[in-house]
Amino acid sequence: MTDLLGTILILTPIFLGTFFRSTFGFGDALIAMPLLALVVPLDTARPLVALISTTVAAVIACRDWRNVHFSSAWRLALWGVLGVPLGFLLIGSLDEDVVKIILAVLVTGYAAYCLASRQALVLKTNRTAPLFGLVSGLLCGAYNTGGPPLVVYGTAQGWEAVKFRATLQGVFFPISLSIVSGHALVGNLSEQVLWFFLWSLPVMFVAIMLGRGLNKRIGDRHFLVYVYWLLILIGIVLFIDSARGLHGKSTSGALQHDRATETHRQTQLPHTRLH
Repeated sequence: MTDLLGTILILTPIFLGTFFRSTFGFGDALIAMPLLALVVPLDTARPLVALISTTVAAVIACRDWRNVHFSSAWRLALWGVLGVPLGFLLIGSLDEDVVKIILAVLVTGYAAYCLASRQALVLKTNRTAPLFGLVSGLLCGAYNTGGPPLVVYGTAQGWEAVKFRATLQGVFFPISLSIVSGHALVGNLSEQVLWFFLWSLPVMFVAIMLGRGLNKRIGDRHFLVYVYWLLILIGIVLFIDSARGLHGKSTSGALQHDRATETHRQTQLPHTRLH
């Protein structure tokens, strides 16, 4: 693989993910992570995506801060940041694939219901913001899938497209920053990750501007429909990926059991012959 081709293969997922994030306010990891994992190790892709997510959120939130719903944003962000370290602690105690399958079913069911009934869950106050923020932080810290709870909260609040996009970035920024800090503490921010990040900056800013323009062109009514379909897509991808993970674990467990049985049988054969 040439250096030019390798650079293109790395920058293309970053551009696509950032463009979707800038347009709809979420969905970048869904696009960027699987594609980046094909060309770079996961230990490189994860901190790189975290750095990019933090940068995109900061740029959008600073540029469109007037559209941020601050009353909800600070509550979601505060509890989200508190949930991130708790999520790190949960990694070893819960099966990642099982949790993702449950999340996939809930998210897909919610979005499908909203599309079918043409009405969403309605939250008239921000009293439930701490709950949604905490769940998002837990999922971000444990499995890097904290977007759906925030999206459900935003749609339930009935925010228009511009406010939805800006507010989510105001929440994502501190949460993503805490995740980047975690990667820094464990030494995942290698020189290679930082170089990839610097190379991707021009691509990110172009994608942010294009996504911002498209976001303003989408009517609020159509925007919600697109968001619901994106939630369904996220749910399907999560379900398929997690189901494969569970199948791989069961297959690996079965192979290990068969090998153990065969080894035990072979060790018993000499004793059998003696009798």
